[in-house]
Amino acid sequence: MGGIALALTGSGALVLTGCGDDGGSPGGEAPAAPAPSDAGLSFDVEGFGSSASTSGVMEVWEGEPTVELSLRGVDAADNLTLFYVAFDGVESVAGAHTFEIGLPGVTPVSGIGIVDDQIYYSLRGQLEIEMTGDGRANGRFGMELAFDDGSGPPQGTPVAPLEAALSLSGSFRSEWTVDCRTRLVGFTGGHYTHDSPYCQSLTF
Repeated sequence: MGGIALALTGSGALVLTGCGDDGGSPGGEAPAAPAPSDAGLSFDVEGFGSSASTSGVMEVWEGEPTVELSLRGVDAADNLTLFYVAFDGVESVAGAHTFEIGLPGVTPVSGIGIVDDQIYYSLRGQLEIEMTGDGRANGRFGMELAFDDGSGPPQGTPVAPLEAALSLSGSFRSEWTVDCRTRLVGFTGGHYTHDSPYCQSLTF
């Protein structure tokens, strides 16, 4: 499954990475997802306007307790906002949640903003989100972000509070799909399949 995605490296720096199948797993190609409908979708950032360009992916690995939602939205000025939300198991996903936003790689919930081609990472804030089992995500957010000078977010909790360079707040009506994977035993190189009994029977 080719493509380009934004990701955080182990050092916290934001880089471009290829999306693949971790080495080409037998039978591991993700089934083609139906094209989402823009009806009812919106991502609005105060001061920048709104668009219908928003979507999310819930990454699930069989046997791992934490599942992570990556939610993206583009405002009317073509600025990109990303949220990474870790849930404690698939059974905890559905419902209304209020999360504290913090540093990427340090807290369970974090955000990234790319505004006027400049990259910012979240320092603090709050995300309110309602998740439904049929793949909808609606909510509001407000967060303060620091400018990324290329070194990425600091690792661990900073001794002194970091200065905010940007504040973003807004609301969204989005949707999300599931990327479920089961590792294949006996293979090296991170082989996995999307078609395991676990993935086929997964519900939220």
